[in-house]
Amino acid sequence: MIDMHLHTTWSDGSLSTGELTAKLKENNITHAVLTDHDCILGYNSFLKHCEEKGIITIPGVELEAYYDIKNSKYLHLLCYNYDDSDKLNDFLENERQLRIKAILEGIERLKEKGINIEFENVKKMSEGRHLLINHLCILLEKMNIVKSRFDAYNMFLDENSDYYVDYPKYSVENMIKLGHEVGGSMVLAHPRRINMDYEQKEKYIKYLKEIGLDGIEAYYADDTKEQRNFSIRMGEKYSLIQTVGSDWHCIEDNIDFGNSYVDEKHIKVLKRRFFNE
Repeated sequence: MIDMHLHTTWSDGSLSTGELTAKLKENNITHAVLTDHDCILGYNSFLKHCEEKGIITIPGVELEAYYDIKNSKYLHLLCYNYDDSDKLNDFLENERQLRIKAILEGIERLKEKGINIEFENVKKMSEGRHLLINHLCILLEKMNIVKSRFDAYNMFLDENSDYYVDYPKYSVENMIKLGHEVGGSMVLAHPRRINMDYEQKEKYIKYLKEIGLDGIEAYYADDTKEQRNFSIRMGEKYSLIQTVGSDWHCIEDNIDFGNSYVDEKHIKVLKRRFFNE
């Protein structure tokens, strides 16, 4: 079986690279891709453990990209088989520092209003290197300072708010371009999460194809049959490679590794397209 969407403690997963590969082996996964959020530093370790267990892997990462910067709406793109890891890592490390700067600014805005938050407590919300303004928002929710993390999210990203911070938001267009510049194939992750109806979403996917999108995560573990059929249809209609992913983070997600409903013919296509088999 193939699973092309996995996370470890390098971002927001619960297992180390070694623990994850052991789980993959137990679940008969033969081909796997580590796609930690905005971080590629776990790849070499993952590759080593995969080789030890006879699992075939390729480089991968999950990137955040904004399709509506003004309203802070974003989607995720999976970048597979990048070959310029130095350029990609430089971008991701810079992005991380800009995000931390924004979080610190947010903490300062809160302090000005008499709300004291420690950055160390924000860091505890994410053990890996995937640290977002969202984690500050989640902490505020847990502390009952805001009713909802989404209220806090709007509070920090609304330009008219007293709490507004300059948070890095890279457009979908720029991220697809970056992915191709580092030699990667760019795939739209979990299409169902894009906040559009089916008609709008199809128009947008058509546009993404026109600007260079290579694939769509048509076989996503958490989709309904209707959602999966839509993604498959988009893949077929717009000649997008259809990938397979569980988006596995932890056992508590109750999601199986891989996707057994993908037929052998499609698995062969993925092996040829991504794993050079």
